[in-house]
Amino acid sequence: MTDPLASIRCFLLDMDGTFYLGEHLVEGALRFIDTIKAQGKDFIFLTNNSSKNSRLYAEKICRLGLEIPEGKVFTSGEATARYLVRTFPQARLYVVGTS
Repeated sequence: MTDPLASIRCFLLDMDGTFYLGEHLVEGALRFIDTIKAQGKDFIFLTNNSSKNSRLYAEKICRLGLEIPEGKVFTSGEATARYLVRTFPQARLYVVGTS
């Protein structure tokens, strides 16, 4: 039987409730990262919570025990900004949201 995960090159990982809960890593989270790294695979953390930027999320993950650069985190706010710049390059925006 072929391993269905063998062809995956990069894992997109949700954060809150999947990799960590509050201020604690989910059991096996670091072991999973070690396993995929050992297999030469990559990972990126995603979140639909736009209340913080990538740097703050990366700092939290580092505090919890996994040293990552902020480039390993992609937020919904960043996805929205990239979409708007590409789709409406001349638009002027006024963002309303949490600080």
